[in-house]
Amino acid sequence: MRNISYKYIITEKRLVDTPSKINYVLEPEQNQYEGCKVLRTHIYKLVCGKSDYEIVCAEISKDKIKHLIVAEFIIPNRPYPVYVYIYAVMLYSLNYEMGQRKAAELTRTNFGLATFSHTTLGRALKRIELRIVGEQSVAESEPQMSTKAFPTVEQTHDRRSTVSTFLVDATCIAVKALKRLQQSTRNCRRPPYVGEFFDVCHKVVRHMFLKYGKLLL
Repeated sequence: MRNISYKYIITEKRLVDTPSKINYVLEPEQNQYEGCKVLRTHIYKLVCGKSDYEIVCAEISKDKIKHLIVAEFIIPNRPYPVYVYIYAVMLYSLNYEMGQRKAAELTRTNFGLATFSHTTLGRALKRIELRIVGEQSVAESEPQMSTKAFPTVEQTHDRRSTVSTFLVDATCIAVKALKRLQQSTRNCRRPPYVGEFFDVCHKVVRHMFLKYGKLLL
């Protein structure tokens, strides 16, 4: 897809398993959204365990501005459902003794993924921090991190603290309860993704969008 700047509209629609492996954010027969005509559709691919799904999102023009309608479970141009990123970030942020490689490994196992690296986790963590505190604040904390080596557990302490506080605020669930909830979430290898953890993920996405006006990543 071309690099075009959109404003986003998010919907609460969930990812479901279908024979065609296609999910529509708006049903094909819907040619309008809130009185605005659908201009075109964009197709994004999501890796869900061993299966690939296509997510069809609609583009509309509202007040002469292009808007992309996306579901809460997708981040455009990211290969995995939002649940994968939240699971990894939550695991690493709430367990201060855990390294990013271990958190990435546990995420791969739980979601049945062939690939999900510690660098992907690190970028997601930083991106969420950027959303919360802004680019200048993050830039001011960067010089203490070596540009030649991947950040250590100690070097990401403040970043994890910022993100874990955001997760608690977004979900209204204490850290210990969030950890228990995550530990009880197993074998999330294919849609439908149902259960309390996934409900919490949607709360996180919604909180980020409503408070900061941005997608999670």
